[in-house]
Amino acid sequence: MAAITLRGMNNDTLERLRAMARENGASMNRLILGWVEENLGKPRKAADNRYHDLDDLFGQMPDEDAACVAASSAEQRKIDPELWES
Repeated sequence: MAAITLRGMNNDTLERLRAMARENGASMNRLILGWVEENLGKPRKAADNRYHDLDDLFGQMPDEDAACVAASSAEQRKIDPELWES
């Protein structure tokens, strides 16, 4: 793998990149590499070649909202025995 060095970056830009990386739970390298790949038209793929279109949303929901969605989903997953009687 190749390495690239960015020169001439001002402190404001550097701090904004650091903040964005922290907010996304990623390293600055991963953040910038993702931008480069996306802007070159290369879709992000995992090792198993599945797309991860919702990766940017993962972990962004507040705990209270996530608990509400989980409770609602659990209710929808209940099996109604009357529907499965022969």
